[in-house]
Amino acid sequence: MNARTFHSFIVFIVTFTAAALFSGAQTSLFNQCFADDSSEKAESIFQQAQSLLDEYGVPEDEEKAVELYRQAAELGHPKAQFTYGSCFFDGEVVTQDSKKAVEWFRKSAQQGFADAQYMLGFCYFYGEGIEENKAEAVKWYRKAAEQGHELAQVNLGDCYFNGVSVPVNKEEAVKWYRKAAEKDEPMGQNMLGMCYMEGQGVQKDVKTAVELWEKAAQMGLANAQFNMGNACMTGTGVPLDKEEGVRWFLKAAQQEDIDAIEALGVCYRRGVGVDQDDAKAIQYLRKAAENGRSIAQLYMGDSYYYGIGVPIDKEESAKWYLMAAENGEAVAQDMLGLYYMFEGDSPNEKEAFKWWKKAAQQGLASAQFSLGSLYLTGTGVEMNKAEGIKWLRKAADQENLDAIAALGLCYLDGDGVPEDRAKGIELLRKAADKGNKGAQSILKELENPKEVH
Repeated sequence: MNARTFHSFIVFIVTFTAAALFSGAQTSLFNQCFADDSSEKAESIFQQAQSLLDEYGVPEDEEKAVELYRQAAELGHPKAQFTYGSCFFDGEVVTQDSKKAVEWFRKSAQQGFADAQYMLGFCYFYGEGIEENKAEAVKWYRKAAEQGHELAQVNLGDCYFNGVSVPVNKEEAVKWYRKAAEKDEPMGQNMLGMCYMEGQGVQKDVKTAVELWEKAAQMGLANAQFNMGNACMTGTGVPLDKEEGVRWFLKAAQQEDIDAIEALGVCYRRGVGVDQDDAKAIQYLRKAAENGRSIAQLYMGDSYYYGIGVPIDKEESAKWYLMAAENGEAVAQDMLGLYYMFEGDSPNEKEAFKWWKKAAQQGLASAQFSLGSLYLTGTGVEMNKAEGIKWLRKAADQENLDAIAALGLCYLDGDGVPEDRAKGIELLRKAADKGNKGAQSILKELENPKEVH
């Protein structure tokens, strides 16, 4: 190749490369211009949709607004994608479709829109429109939380508090609750208050806890209103004021807070902070009981058992006691034992034994006495004197007078223990002096055997 040829070759290469670079630059510039044009168009369409909203954020023409959101979403507008996804999530104008909602939330979330990241995390957490995946939920909650999304911060705090797909870390939970609380997010304030009240992840500070609860309660958060009710009822962090406690419970109950509804039922039944009113008590207790609250179920059982605010109906009482018993309420288990032993068409000793044992194992003294008696007599269970004495002692240690009297009889008769008349009389006298009628009768018989038939 001579010099001239070589020179021509170099000129060709340089010219070609420059042309290629120019063409690439043109393409890039063209794409950028197109993207800018598309973005501007999407924003324009989105703003048209927004202009249809009234002062409450409700579109004057819902169908037109949703169509505009769709157009903007398909052009890649992240807020429009989130809004259009929300329409599917809520079933607004379009047919409710959680899967489509997730698709649009994801498109928006991948562009960094915090609301969409939060909702995508929410969908993963609860399995809405997509297979439940707590780890993915935490990932998206974190992305939104790091952008300052208050509800995502609260939910991420919950994950750390309860150890959901992350190790339990109460301090980290407090960090996220605090971030949300500092932005006046009532759920963050409420949860941070709980942490201060219990000393979880932060030094216990009752005063700060109640201050946070009151802020959240004043903003209308029902659970915080319930917490304020409890604080006022017990004088925790605030002056004791049962009437004020009832006022907070009423505010929460108006928002269908079941804990508050249950608390009001108990207040009206016992006349705490309000005039005693059995009819109102039943109204609140029934609602709470039907929503699974075990204390309310126990009270409903008592209502039908003793005829408080409703006619006596032992079968109906057993239904409510069973619900409460299955929810772990020891007193309900004890009452169910009494029902099966004494109130049914015929005694069901095995069922009575089953429920008394459950209550006794929870430490309820009256059930421990009943269980001990069954073991001593072989009723509903194979006779076991040692086991019977064990349960009577447990109940007697809690000053259960029936158990103390029963142990006294056992010592008198040498039943399950070595006979010891002095010990037996000592125990019977202890029970009698505290008003136990059975012990008083036995002592009277021992002291004046001819007067007792």
